[in-house]
Parts: sequence; C-alpha cells; structure tokens
Amino acid sequence: MARDNELRPIDDGRICPEVGSWTEEKHRLVSMYTTLFSSGMKDKWGKRVYVELYTGAGYSRIRGSSKS
Repeated sequence: MARDNELRPIDDGRICPEVGSWTEEKHRLVSMYTTLFSSGMKDKWGKRVYVELYTGAGYSRIRGSSKS
C-alpha cells in the first residue's frame, strides 16, 4: 500500500528496471550522508552540490516485491 507522501510512477511504456532489495537501504544511507555533509559544511561553502553517478532511471521496481 502506498503511503500518502510516496510518488507512484505512471506506466508510460518505458522500461522500469528491477533492482535488489538493498536499494532502499542505499537510498536511506545516501540521504543520511547528504544531510550530515550539508549540515556540517553549511558555513564553509555557500553552495553544495551532490552528484550521484549511479542513479539509474529515476524509478525502479524492487525485485520480489510490489514496491516501485
């Protein structure tokens, strides 16, 4: 069941890659890291940018579950 704050992709006919269950944990850790880094460096630089080089398609389906 989708939570109220979740974005659900519409079926646009494009490929929706399947990913492993570790992906949710990776996203949680990356979010935590960027929050910590951004907070810690807010007085050092006026702007901070994080570039994720392995982001994929922007949405995916978690293998073996109904989550996407």
